[in-house]
Amino acid sequence: MTPLSPPIELATTLLSAPIELAGDWGHMIPRSADQVVERMRHSCLDGVRLSDRQPTRLRVDEHASGSPAVWLHPDGSSMAWIIVDIGQQAWAQLAYQFGHELGHVLANSWQPHAKPTSPRQWLEEAMVEAFSLRGLGRLAQSWKQNPPFAGDNEFGNAIADYRENIIQRYAKLADEQGITHDSGA
Repeated sequence: MTPLSPPIELATTLLSAPIELAGDWGHMIPRSADQVVERMRHSCLDGVRLSDRQPTRLRVDEHASGSPAVWLHPDGSSMAWIIVDIGQQAWAQLAYQFGHELGHVLANSWQPHAKPTSPRQWLEEAMVEAFSLRGLGRLAQSWKQNPPFAGDNEFGNAIADYRENIIQRYAKLADEQGITHDSGA
């Protein structure tokens, strides 16, 4: 009898790393924040080539105030720590903030030495914003087709509207700064 080979263990990636929730999530429907975060992770990362410096765990920490961020904790762990600040059951806001900060993690800005600095920080911010908006678009479509909560297909439209409002704010800012371009001239 031939001995069995040990199973091949696949390396943990940003797409497969366990996610833990921390902080004060208020009176959320049980497991709802987990489902939104997991769906947004897949919306952002499915089909994306991942970095070679991957965290082995993700923590999403809801704070009652403050800006969303990646906390650069110097404890030597391989956990990426994302901080969000959302309203009660504000799933589109959670997806957007999480997607943006997940973009920073994808860009390897999750390790303690990854301090944002000028002049290149604006480029990473632009890329992770586009990453999050792309993820929101994909999340809206998947939510309409297969919502995580029974009978909640219509919320896909609310996610799409949330995304469109962000894009419109950027378009207005570009107009105000005179940086729009009419390619039809």
